[in-house]
This record gives sequence, C-alpha cells and structure tokens, in this order.
Amino acid sequence: MDIFILIKERFPLLVVFIAIILASLLLLFVTWKRRAYLPKVLSLAITTLSLVLIIAGLYGMIFLLFFGYNS
Repeated sequence: MDIFILIKERFPLLVVFIAIILASLLLLFVTWKRRAYLPKVLSLAITTLSLVLIIAGLYGMIFLLFFGYNS
C-alpha cells in the first residue's frame, strides 16, 4: 500500500499522536533550558516522562498506520 494513502485515511487519529509528540518535545526543550533552576529529581522525572511519551507516540503512529484502524 502507498504510505500517503494510509496517512490520508488515518489523519484524524494521527493528529492526536503528533500533538502528543510535539507537546513532549516542547516540554523536553523547556526542561533542558531550565535545568539549572529545577531540582535534579524533577528535571530527571520530566525528561524521562517526555522521552516515554515521545516513544509511545511514535509507537502509536506506527501501529495505527500499519496494523490498526482498518476501515
């Protein structure tokens, strides 16, 4: 199957995963810039949460495109 057709068919659900990834990237960037002002434990927790959400969003996008939501 053509990847562009898959993206076109599943675009409304892909927007959710794209929004999660973008929000996580923004949170990771802000945490990285402000890490001198944050406690180390909080900085580590936010960075870990952001990375987990990015990986989960990528996994969700791949699963949605190639395995799930067959109409």
